[in-house]
Amino acid sequence: MIIASTTATSLLPVVRSTMLTFNIIKPKSSNVSTVAYAYYHGHLTETFLSHFDKNFTKATSSAMPTSEDKVK
Repeated sequence: MIIASTTATSLLPVVRSTMLTFNIIKPKSSNVSTVAYAYYHGHLTETFLSHFDKNFTKATSSAMPTSEDKVK
């Protein structure tokens, strides 16, 4: 279950047949800044590498939000 906060940025996981995708979801009251977008990508990748490195073979991040990210 994902509970979207009205004051904090959230991540929404999407399970696909060969990958797990996390989309960024903005708080209701503001947009997601470039710095926050970069932080979430970096921290999520770091967390997976630190704790689940034997459970996946590849991690990628997009430089710009995708159509599934809600940043504005």
